[in-house]
Amino acid sequence: MSQEILSSHRDRIDQLDEKLIRLLAERFEITKAVGTLKGETPALWFGDHSRPERPRPKPLKQELDKVIRSRLLNPRWIQGMAKHGYKGGFELAASLDYLFAYDACTDVVPDWAYS
Repeated sequence: MSQEILSSHRDRIDQLDEKLIRLLAERFEITKAVGTLKGETPALWFGDHSRPERPRPKPLKQELDKVIRSRLLNPRWIQGMAKHGYKGGFELAASLDYLFAYDACTDVVPDWAYS
């Protein structure tokens, strides 16, 4: 595969990821609005597909806690991402983007995640 085609694919993947982040943010904003209109806090779930043969829903708050502790605040994970150059930097940036999107649209990201 030529470098030009590979670069084009990487750019397209980045564009798709940006669209997914925006779509997720919009979805949670609508969910939050529905909860406000109903006068209740909506339950937010995450689809855990770590075992494809047995997918299961988890509370979003629980999943975010795991990701924040095991990735974003974990120096070993951050150092590991640094060893992967462009892809590692992208993974780190994407994880932060998702965190910001969840924080902007829900009340489940704890303040300590930014310390």
